Amino acid sequence: GCPVICSTKCGSKSYIVDETNGYIFNDSSFNSLYNHTLKLLDIKKLNHMKKECLNYAKINLSSEVFYSKFLKIIRQNN
Repeated sequence: GCPVICSTKCGSKSYIVDETNGYIFNDSSFNSLYNHTLKLLDIKKLNHMKKECLNYAKINLSSEVFYSKFLKIIRQNN
């Protein structure tokens, strides 16, 4: 439930839905990082993003989802 700020060059950005469960800032721009950090000071937006983080994790990163995707890969390779 913790929104993140990630650069455009970070591989973890693939887990972020920009402005929903985190922010992706332009790697070569301090202003981009600064502006996205300021957005997290809006408590209503922050609380909404926390909920979105939990929803995203439940849908995409839970152990059940991992197991299901893992079985699918095994079955495709047999």
